[in-house]
Amino acid sequence: MAWVKQKPIFIVFEGVEGAGKTTQTRLLYEKLKRNKRMVIYTDEPGATLKGFQIRSILLEKDDEELDPISEFLLFEADRAQHVTQVIGPSLKKGFDIVCDRFSASTFAYQGYGRGLLSKFSMLMKKVDELARNGVKPDLYVLLDLSPEKGLNRIKGPQTRFEKEKLIFHHKVRKGFLEQARQNPKKWLVINASKPPEVIQEEIWQEVQKRLQKIT
Repeated sequence: MAWVKQKPIFIVFEGVEGAGKTTQTRLLYEKLKRNKRMVIYTDEPGATLKGFQIRSILLEKDDEELDPISEFLLFEADRAQHVTQVIGPSLKKGFDIVCDRFSASTFAYQGYGRGLLSKFSMLMKKVDELARNGVKPDLYVLLDLSPEKGLNRIKGPQTRFEKEKLIFHHKVRKGFLEQARQNPKKWLVINASKPPEVIQEEIWQEVQKRLQKIT
């Protein structure tokens, strides 16, 4: 395939459990590839070897409770490894990045869901800034869906987060919507109850606009 020389774009998909992030991330990855963009698909947590080991601690349910601060720091450790080994080098080479979850998930889940932001807002932002090492997404795509609908979509074994009480998931959704409200120019909020092909088209229309601005 003959790649087009390009200025890269970094796009992140966010949302509650079962919102369809992975599906839409992969659809956009394939769409960009068909349009001869150099593009990489990745996700969090677990995109690196060390990150995959961290992922098992974060997502697998066992008898030992995980302290919210430990949980936050593990996500940031995974992110630091991810940025250093995958995202940063790929952006420098000119590759677009489409990523299933990034910093906004940490602030939604650990910040709002676990309540850490009320006590440690500045510290969380500093740690995340350190982990990102200057890397910032160009666009956050929030697939907004009620937690009830999202959890009902999930089939098979549940992760530790999927097993959380409904009130936790409502706090997480509120966290995503609040982040989008605070920075509307960086966020595209989409009703995730729409058919996947309709969602895909809405995302592609916005991505095309963003690509036109950077080229």
